Amino acid sequence: MSMFGHDIDLAIMAYANDNAHEEICGVVRTGSHGPYFQPLPNQAVDRTMCFEMSEQDVFSGEHAKAIVHSHPQGPAFPSRHDMVQQQASHLPWAIAIPTGQTHAGVFWFGGTPAPLMTRGYRHGVTDCYALIRDWFASQRQINLPDYPRAWEWWVGIGAGDDDSEGRGQHHQANLYRDNFAAYGFRALDDDVPREIGDVAMMRILGQVINHAAVWVGQGLILHHLAGRHGYAPHRLPRQEPAERWYRYIDFWVRYEA
Repeated sequence: MSMFGHDIDLAIMAYANDNAHEEICGVVRTGSHGPYFQPLPNQAVDRTMCFEMSEQDVFSGEHAKAIVHSHPQGPAFPSRHDMVQQQASHLPWAIAIPTGQTHAGVFWFGGTPAPLMTRGYRHGVTDCYALIRDWFASQRQINLPDYPRAWEWWVGIGAGDDDSEGRGQHHQANLYRDNFAAYGFRALDDDVPREIGDVAMMRILGQVINHAAVWVGQGLILHHLAGRHGYAPHRLPRQEPAERWYRYIDFWVRYEA
C-alpha cells in the first residue's frame, strides 16, 4: 500500500534501480506542489550493507515526512534494526527492493495500518503480532506497544544479531510469553469461558510461544500465519474454527488493564 502515491513509489524505485549495487537513502518531503522524494547521500562506510544520513541533510529544507532506504539483495521486510530506527525517527519508513530481486517494489511501515483482512504477510509489518495490535486498536481503541523483532526471533533466542537475510536472532524477550503481562493481559484458567478479544498463545513448530490469535466469537479465531519466509503476499489473515488449533494453544490471556 503506497503511503504518498504511486508517483513517489516510482521515483524511489527508479533511484533504487539506478543504484542497485548499494543501499540508497533519502526522504519524502512535502512542498508547495505536494510530496516529493529527495535522494540523499549514503554516508555509511559500507554502502552495500547499510545506510547513514546526516541529520542536517534530513532536517534541512522542507519538512521530512518519511525516511527511505533500500535492501539491494532483500529481504522484503524490515530488519529488527530497521524497526528500532523507524520508531526512534517517529516517521514512516519506505524500503525499496530493486528490480530483479524477489518481491521487487516499495513497501511502507510505521504509518497507517493496512486493511485488516486483505493484507499479505510481511514480518514486522503485517504479521501475527501486528494483527493483534491492529485488532485491539480498531475494535477496542487500545494501543498496544510494537516491539522490534528479527525474522525467526523464536529460533534460538539470543543467538546473535541481524544478518543480511534479516534472520539473525538479536537478543530480545520472548515476544509473547515475556511481555503479555506488561501489556495489560492476564493468563486465564482453562475453565474460564472465552470472551471476544481473548488471545490464544500458541507454539507452532517451535519451543516458545511464536504465534497468537484473537477469539472473535462463535467458536472462531482470527490470526495471520507466517510461511517459510518473512514475506508471503498471498498469506492473508483468516477466521477459522478455534478447535482446529487447540493442540497448538499453550494458554489464553485477556486484556484487563
